[in-house]
Amino acid sequence: MRLLIALLLISFAGGLHAAVVAVGESDGVKISLTNEPCKLEVVANLPFRATWEEKGKSYEGCYGISPLRLVMAYFSTDKTVAVMPIQMFKPVTNT
Repeated sequence: MRLLIALLLISFAGGLHAAVVAVGESDGVKISLTNEPCKLEVVANLPFRATWEEKGKSYEGCYGISPLRLVMAYFSTDKTVAVMPIQMFKPVTNT
């Protein structure tokens, strides 16, 4: 868990190319967290881009990490907020 937090913080430090930094999968849903800025104009307090993939479709979203180590994400498709434990996500190493 500390490794994931460290990877997320390092990737956001700036100067790195846009990349997926962590992925969580459950019940046929894959959520990818990136170090890119959020692309949704309706979201002001979730700074990074997330994508939700399910049944061959991809949905745009935004996320942030709370001090309680929860990933909070908003997805444009159904205008819902998801709160997930950070342990749900595995770090992605882009080599």
